Amino acid sequence: MNKYIIASILSISLITVSCEDDDNSVNECAEITADFTSSMLAFNEFMENGTGDGEQLCKDYASSLEELIEEGCMTLSEIDMTQEEYEFIINGTFCSLLSIIN
Repeated sequence: MNKYIIASILSISLITVSCEDDDNSVNECAEITADFTSSMLAFNEFMENGTGDGEQLCKDYASSLEELIEEGCMTLSEIDMTQEEYEFIINGTFCSLLSIIN
C-alpha cells in the first residue's frame, strides 16, 4: 500500500514540475516575443523616419530575432522568413549594409 502512495505522490510531483516548466517556457517566450516586437518596431521607426542609432537598432533587431527562433518561440515560417533571409540578418550582413544605405 505504501508503494502505491509513494508512486502517486511522485507522479503528482512530476506533473507539477512539468506544468511549472511549461509555465516558465510560456513566460520566457512571451518576454522574448515582446523584446523582438519592441526591437522590430524601433528598427522600423528608424527605417521610416531615421530616428535613433540605426546600427544599434539593427543589431538589437537581429539578436532578438535570433533569440526568438533559437529558443523555439516561433518558427521562420510563422514570421514568413526564409532560412537565407534569417541567416542574412543574424550573420551581420544586413546591418552592415545600413552604412551603405545611409
